[in-house]
Amino acid sequence: MRKLTVTLILAAGILMSGCLTLATHPFYNDDDVVYVPEVDGVWSNLEDGGRWTFVPDDDSLSYVVFTSEEDKPDGEFEGHLFRLDGVLYMDLFPAEPSQVSDFQLAHMLPTHSVWRVTIEKGTLTLDYIDNDAFKKAVRDKRFDIEHMYQDDFVVLTADTPKLQSFLKQQMASLISDDPFVLHREE
Repeated sequence: MRKLTVTLILAAGILMSGCLTLATHPFYNDDDVVYVPEVDGVWSNLEDGGRWTFVPDDDSLSYVVFTSEEDKPDGEFEGHLFRLDGVLYMDLFPAEPSQVSDFQLAHMLPTHSVWRVTIEKGTLTLDYIDNDAFKKAVRDKRFDIEHMYQDDFVVLTADTPKLQSFLKQQMASLISDDPFVLHREE
């Protein structure tokens, strides 16, 4: 109950524009989780100065992911890298906020985000499902998956097996054309 939140601080710019698609269930099963040491460390966005830091948790199958943006509060997330059909993804879930009352926390919706991960020559590219592309595909009846709308956000409510099937079939066609591109800090 304490690991609840309604927004992802790391993607404040994306969330403000309503572009990120969220889910109430994780996108991974424990059997799909992998450790990828190449992700460990500090990565920065050369365009906006944002930084992402990936620290392997004690179990080495999850990460503590810290994010920072200029003039915005830092974010902390639980991250899981996982593979589906050979494609690397990351599920992010916000860590428990430190300055929220238990009563307020009980009123927040827990959400996951999913990112397709590509690592190449010191560059980490994080692609995400574009919220507007998702809504258009639903209107065009290209697929059917349980979801709801929260303000301008799409929140997928399907269970993990259905989310994984959805990723395998639809992720490539719903990718935003504005990925997060991060570069390893030396």
